[in-house]
Amino acid sequence: MNKNIRSFLRFGAFLLILVLVVLLANAVLIQTDTYSALPLAELKSRDDIDLAVVGSSIVGEHLNANLVSEQTGLTAFSASVPSLSLQGEIALTREIYRKNSPAYTVLSLEPYNLNSAKEYTSAYYRLTPYLSSWHDKITYYLDACREDGLYLDRLFMFREFGVESLSDILKTVGLRLNPLKTYEKLKPTLDDTVTYEGSGFLRYDREPDVADLVREKLQREEMPDGYVYELLEPTKALLLRYKALCEEKGSQLMILLFPNLTAHALAEPEYLPYCESLMAFCRENGIPCYNFQYVKADYMENLDAYYYDLYHLNGEGADKFSAFFARFFNAYVGGEDVDGWFYADSAEYLASVDRVTNAWLVRRGDQFVADCNRGTQVTPLYRFCLSTDGVQTLLRDYSEDNTLPVSAVPAGSSVFVYAVPAGQPDAEPVFDMIWSSELGAYGT
Repeated sequence: MNKNIRSFLRFGAFLLILVLVVLLANAVLIQTDTYSALPLAELKSRDDIDLAVVGSSIVGEHLNANLVSEQTGLTAFSASVPSLSLQGEIALTREIYRKNSPAYTVLSLEPYNLNSAKEYTSAYYRLTPYLSSWHDKITYYLDACREDGLYLDRLFMFREFGVESLSDILKTVGLRLNPLKTYEKLKPTLDDTVTYEGSGFLRYDREPDVADLVREKLQREEMPDGYVYELLEPTKALLLRYKALCEEKGSQLMILLFPNLTAHALAEPEYLPYCESLMAFCRENGIPCYNFQYVKADYMENLDAYYYDLYHLNGEGADKFSAFFARFFNAYVGGEDVDGWFYADSAEYLASVDRVTNAWLVRRGDQFVADCNRGTQVTPLYRFCLSTDGVQTLLRDYSEDNTLPVSAVPAGSSVFVYAVPAGQPDAEPVFDMIWSSELGAYGT
């Protein structure tokens, strides 16, 4: 009997030591993302937030909370973690509510939150150390693991995101204990185009340059026939939990779909349908929900020209978006009917798009075939050129014909296609090409 008790006590002691080691490792032996740590550390110290905006990196980079505060009269905060999904947004909102009682909570979602109920481990490791309550840490852990089964991966997250040097450890500890002082020390080693301006906002002073990314990454995608773009049941349950959390705190909830590049809406078949599925669910459950992708041009200019990558606005674009957000929010809380600011559905929105966002060229048999992403009312015109030794010569000027015989392209030459909307002579053409080396693979 005594042996059994001693064995049990030894096992219990071993488990206790293991737990302490894991907790210590997850506290100081994982790399800390500086630009996630700064807003989270500030958030934990704040008790004056009237307007909490919660979401992924789009919130932290698109919403200038200081500008919103100035223009709404409410103290705003952009609470964000890169790649955060609903499980993390619930945990982050609980952290906000520990010291704050915001009159309004705005949850920012994206279509990429809606085609899966899983939480990224990259978001989990960034957020978990900044949750004050062990109850919230455990709940977040179980919520995240329930959908993907990564119980051990998240428990031992220091294995995947572990520090690589003593300086990493010092940085992690410094960002936890004295984030602003540590940030000042780190500044000379950081990207000088990024500045943390407080209240959760990260300003990216980068030149907008996404044309190549759009051309290479956002061609039209295809989905299986009959695919249903409906919210998953776990997603619906998480949304209702979020609503209940806000109601319990007495904070008015609004769900927003922040705008993104027009090219996403045209190329990704799931992009708009998932948004509309979310909006229908919100209507059924009494949650105000607005899709800023659908804002009419009379109210907000198209912001495509301000993206520095496929998903994020630079600082100038963020200021423009934030000014619109503040104007919209003031109108909404003032009782104005803001429904007229938006297109009613995806059909109206797509009909309003008067541009070609990108083009591509493929070979089908003995023809090159061009295509492009464009609004539903746009008729595209295509122009074909040869490129030999870097010099382009015209094969065929703009017309509705989107095909070119393979035989028209001699060996050693590349072929370019340009696309513009009909009736817009000043439109900037988008293009694609097949290089001569690739043509060789086609056997031309």
